[in-house]
Amino acid sequence: MSSATLNIIPTDKLRVRIHTMYTGRQQSTIQNNNNIYGITSLIQMGKPEFARALSFGDAGDNYTGSFAWATAREVTFRQLNSEIDNTLVSSTVTYTPARNMSLKANFGLNMTNGRGESYMPYKWAADNKSSYYADGYLAIGRRQQKELTMDLRANHNMSVGSLSFETVAGFNANRMVRKFIEGWGNQFPGPGLQVLGALNAPKGGSSFVEVIEAGYLFQERIGVGEFLFATLSMRMDATSTFGEEFSTVTYPRVGVSYLLTEMLGSMGPLSTFRLRGSWGQSGNQPGAFDQYTTYSPWASLEGPGLRPGNVGNPKLGPEITTELEAGFDH
Repeated sequence: MSSATLNIIPTDKLRVRIHTMYTGRQQSTIQNNNNIYGITSLIQMGKPEFARALSFGDAGDNYTGSFAWATAREVTFRQLNSEIDNTLVSSTVTYTPARNMSLKANFGLNMTNGRGESYMPYKWAADNKSSYYADGYLAIGRRQQKELTMDLRANHNMSVGSLSFETVAGFNANRMVRKFIEGWGNQFPGPGLQVLGALNAPKGGSSFVEVIEAGYLFQERIGVGEFLFATLSMRMDATSTFGEEFSTVTYPRVGVSYLLTEMLGSMGPLSTFRLRGSWGQSGNQPGAFDQYTTYSPWASLEGPGLRPGNVGNPKLGPEITTELEAGFDH
């Protein structure tokens, strides 16, 4: 792991901060933890003497036998390997043109590369008990994810007599791209091999996901003296996961806070007593492919075909939740 931070202050009103961090990890273990193929699980509950029972009828007194059971020594030959690299780069620019106004911009890039591997070498069942992929097995998955973020915000505050105003306006955007590719198979022709190309008829798969989100924020906080405060805010969001016929969604929010003890003084044993209430809306965005109609392959005696997968909806939008809150603090 390594990190570095650079602060640049060209003037009293302008500050620039650049931060980078890298994290790398490699790990190799045997099957362990809460795992039915783990060494501790098999030591406690495995029955390797029945490991080759192919069905219940093969052993009259063995109703729980499994071909996956193995001896403790055999399990130590199975390996779980993983590699993860993460790189983070972020920058923050702050500009203060006046005492009651500030502008702030955040930019970020986060990249993650991961590789996972499940490996059983050729003839790993050294005690000739387990028949679970006895000629070896290998599965490799590689995942790449890149996320770009941008957040712009402006703050302004002012006072007019006993009234105070605090205004916040902002814009943020995010783009996430995730790629995944995997391959797997079994039956190595001999010992010493640990590549997919050496397997008998290996298989593979891949996936790609891209999500783009953007939103505007506006908030106004009005105060009367030091006892009454009202907050009005609105956020407008748009995302690529919405249906083609659904563009943006707006989430409003209103909140009120009344500090009675600031206006009336101490109330007996209560030195502070505040009443508060708020109403607002929030949303849960749909999945990356929920808007699309999809089909899955289907094999039959009449030949290959398709069956419906995801129904899809071109008007798909977020699941909106309305919240109402009231309470007091003392």
